[in-house]
Amino acid sequence: MYVRISCPIIIGTFVYICMSIASCSFVAVRIPFKSLSQRLESFPQTAPIESSAQIRWSKRGVPFVEASSNRDGFFLLGATHAHLRLGQMELLKRLASGRISELIGPFAQDLDHTIRILDLGRNSMQVMSKMNEETREILSSFVAGINWYQKSLQSLPPEFEIFQMKREEWTEQDVILVTRLAGVDLSWMFYFGFLSIEGRDLRDSLWERFLREDDDSERIDQLIPSQSEEIKHMSGLIRAFSRSGSNALAISGQRTLHGSALIASDPHLGTTVPNFWLLAGLRTPDFRVVGMMIPGTPFFALGRNEDIAWGGTNLRAISTHLYQVSEEKLSVREETIRTRWWFDTTRIVRESSHGPIISDSPFFDNLSETIALNWVGHEAISDEISSFLNANRARTFHEFMSSFESYGVSGQNMLYGDSEGHIGHLLAYQQPVLQEAEMTSQLIKNPDNIVESYRSAAELPHLFDPVSGYLASANNRVFRTNIPISFSYANASRALRMSEIFESKTSISIEDLKALQQDVASIKSVQMRNFLLQFVGELESKQIYENPNAAAMYEALKNWDGLYSTDSRGALAFHLLLSHMVPELLQRLFPNESEHSIMLKGDLWYADLKEQLKRQEFIVEFSKMLTKSLLKMGKKFTKYESWGNFHQYRIQYPLGRIPVIGSRFRFDNFAAPGSNNTLYKSAHSFSAKPHFVSYGAQARFISDLSSLDENYFVLLGGQDGWLKAENFLDQLPLWKSGEYMQLPLSTRGIEQVTEICLSIEPSPSL
Repeated sequence: MYVRISCPIIIGTFVYICMSIASCSFVAVRIPFKSLSQRLESFPQTAPIESSAQIRWSKRGVPFVEASSNRDGFFLLGATHAHLRLGQMELLKRLASGRISELIGPFAQDLDHTIRILDLGRNSMQVMSKMNEETREILSSFVAGINWYQKSLQSLPPEFEIFQMKREEWTEQDVILVTRLAGVDLSWMFYFGFLSIEGRDLRDSLWERFLREDDDSERIDQLIPSQSEEIKHMSGLIRAFSRSGSNALAISGQRTLHGSALIASDPHLGTTVPNFWLLAGLRTPDFRVVGMMIPGTPFFALGRNEDIAWGGTNLRAISTHLYQVSEEKLSVREETIRTRWWFDTTRIVRESSHGPIISDSPFFDNLSETIALNWVGHEAISDEISSFLNANRARTFHEFMSSFESYGVSGQNMLYGDSEGHIGHLLAYQQPVLQEAEMTSQLIKNPDNIVESYRSAAELPHLFDPVSGYLASANNRVFRTNIPISFSYANASRALRMSEIFESKTSISIEDLKALQQDVASIKSVQMRNFLLQFVGELESKQIYENPNAAAMYEALKNWDGLYSTDSRGALAFHLLLSHMVPELLQRLFPNESEHSIMLKGDLWYADLKEQLKRQEFIVEFSKMLTKSLLKMGKKFTKYESWGNFHQYRIQYPLGRIPVIGSRFRFDNFAAPGSNNTLYKSAHSFSAKPHFVSYGAQARFISDLSSLDENYFVLLGGQDGWLKAENFLDQLPLWKSGEYMQLPLSTRGIEQVTEICLSIEPSPSL
């Protein structure tokens, strides 16, 4: 009894002491404001390059690297990444390698242990050995640029002092590691949640139900019943780095003013700053490209070159299989987790021929089975760097599709458009084919049902120049194959909204695409509202109108146009109604907590409600439930008045979530348009309390292939990762007002947007 009582007290006291030490450490860090010119004073004017080169910087801090060789170009591109995002890159590297305890103490040991089990960088040496010589040279040059720049720094980014990080040289394997972090499999969220369910029979039955509902909504964080806080954090990390959402659209030259294609893409990720994306341009003999890059990686994930442009959305592909294995033939290694403010710890990591033993994670101590995780990303066949570098300089759809033959994770819908007006859609993915392929959707496989082969992008379905003249992707199902591609597709409502908008237009422009990326209409919500309100009878209506607050909410709901604009009263009324009604409804329909929780996923409850309402006796009960919800929520509706007062963005550095000191790292709160199923994505859960967007739209890209210079971008936040720099948050006003900045590709266009031009001269190698 003494141990049971005293341990929480000791741990709680220790946590308090650590937080106090952390607070003192963080508060002691003084971060000065730096203008663009002050920031660039730290950029050396000579470098170990072969010929003179230039880096032109726009006033928003976007670099355009111009060099006479690929080697020099990627060397300086690596240097600009380090200049803009070295602190962020170091945190990403440590996260991907399971070294967070070094930064924040013992609270992260279980997370680090789990990441060490997952071993994201496994086989990076084999991946390197299979790369062609040109890719290896580009990767080495990029890494050399990172190291050259950080060696030259007298003052390191604030993260180094905040987290007491030491300067470390980057390696090619580190870049592959960060690429793998960005490629984590979205299905891990499903797997980890279901593995945490107590009882195998319940787990299997809920998995079967989950598979039957294959058009899932966006509220993935509500998918799994009874998640531990650790699993929620792990799921949050997966969603933050796996490009879990997105919209992408390609418009054929048949439907544009100039006969060239248009492309639009807006990825949906976490909304912390610095942004997940970095904007840049590159001009070398083989590359002439502008677009979005992942900090610490040498390719353009979204963007355009002189002839083509590309965007994408997450395919939610099945790249991972779980196996129940025997413990007889497992290899074992020890991992030392170094820990700030505490003792280092040694953890055991076991592996089977199928992959690492994920059930050894402390997050799954309820599991009695020994479960191995088999992931395409652990195989040397997956080379995302070569694939994207080839795509960045492709000239035709055939070349673009061929680029992704070696691409493995994470599976992406890649949309293509070119200057001649062609458009295309391919699946970038290495699909693992099991010996018993019909068991692909089984949660835990028999160890004999091995992965027999892989199907590449060239072998999977694709579309080219459809009759409709456009291609729209929003993580929804597009292709059906004999082997399942995904466990769960996004609800088709966003893709249908894009189709609805463009079906009525004969000619489409850049302005149309800008309006589309900020569209906040939800036809599905209006249909649901209409269905629900038909069950408010005369007696119930009388009760509602006797209460002024409920009456105001009811009127707003009836008159709502389906727009989730910040000033919408109807959107707030609809959300409050569902937030009160749906949990109560599901509690009645599904008393079992796990079933109740899984039915909260997205809109699964809606189908069950429709089924129940076929019974006359339930209609009476449901009418009372609707009325009760309106009466209960009316006062809250009157208090908040509009959707934007209830649903907001919080712009913060990751440390903004820490109690006590977090306020130092929170920069802005503002009303957020949109919702879960709108094109302007701003995700949230059922909640009767004001909330902040959990993830959603945080970067936008549009390009008109008829001109080298008609390329438009905006980031939620800014380009520079240096806290308090001029370009740290300077794109927020653009984001709020729905504006974009132009990033040209022609020589003249780049010169016109240049604010500062750095001439870099050759010097002896450092």
